[in-house]
Amino acid sequence: MNWRKIKTVLILLLAAVNIYLLVVLISQYQVGSTVGVPEMKAALKLLEKDGIRVGEDVLSGKKPYYRVWQSDYDSDRRAQLLARIFGAEAAAEAGMHLTGEGLELSLAGIGVVRFTDSSPFLLKFTADGCTYAGEYDELLSSAEKLPDGIKRCGWLRRKDLGKKLEQFLSGSVPGAETGAPIPAKIADIDVDSAIYLSSERLYIARFTQLAEGCAIEGSGGIFAVRAELVLYTDASIIWLSNPEYYTAALLDEINILFRERDHILAQSPADDRDKASEILVTGIEPVYCVNWNADLSDFYLIPSWNISYSDGSKRTRNAVNGSLVGG
Repeated sequence: MNWRKIKTVLILLLAAVNIYLLVVLISQYQVGSTVGVPEMKAALKLLEKDGIRVGEDVLSGKKPYYRVWQSDYDSDRRAQLLARIFGAEAAAEAGMHLTGEGLELSLAGIGVVRFTDSSPFLLKFTADGCTYAGEYDELLSSAEKLPDGIKRCGWLRRKDLGKKLEQFLSGSVPGAETGAPIPAKIADIDVDSAIYLSSERLYIARFTQLAEGCAIEGSGGIFAVRAELVLYTDASIIWLSNPEYYTAALLDEINILFRERDHILAQSPADDRDKASEILVTGIEPVYCVNWNADLSDFYLIPSWNISYSDGSKRTRNAVNGSLVGG
């Protein structure tokens, strides 16, 4: 008996079995994580029949797998954030007075922090000696050529600026030293645009926040950095305090569009439904939306869908139950 040949055959058989199992796993994953092409085509035909057209390459076909996040929101959260970012001693000695918008605190040798009553997440900070007040913010969204002395920043620099902001928001004082519970986690920072003012040696950047790689609606804003230090922020920043999560079955793109169809048809008188043929969906993107409990002691990050139309209008729907967000 030639054991060498038998050994070779067994190795080849095992390799073939492994390849087969890998193919089966990949196919099962694709079936479970995507909407089949035939099902998608059938759904699009039904939507078009009812007057909802979907632009090419709008649908990804991927099923959403995001979690619902829950976070505490303590009544003394602002004091905790100041202690976290600037240290307990500086926060305790801050000079405080009320403004028309909310609260202003002066931190000796550091700068001024402003909170607003209209937004529980908004943090405005201007460091001592910083003269920037938002005058170049519009350039971050401009596609036109920048003025002399100002240049756009590439991906690596934007990544570095994001790390600077994360370090600033995380603070230098460990939680145990503040004597009070502190926010445990900041959602990820994604800097999508940044410019450099050579005359002032100042970086101005715009960011949004992500949870599980998905943008958080209403988060983000502007910050400025000079010499590795964050000198200015005007942004809504999401801190997750004692975060917990749970999973839920989420509505995919097709299901959400059928909810949109039902809403549009219900809003249109029967005689005017022929106008629905003008409706064109130009975009649908996953997003996290903030939702509060009744006594505002907790908030939730809810997976949702942003739907854009050719007329410029947008609607957002909760991916858990399909309801409209903010409407």
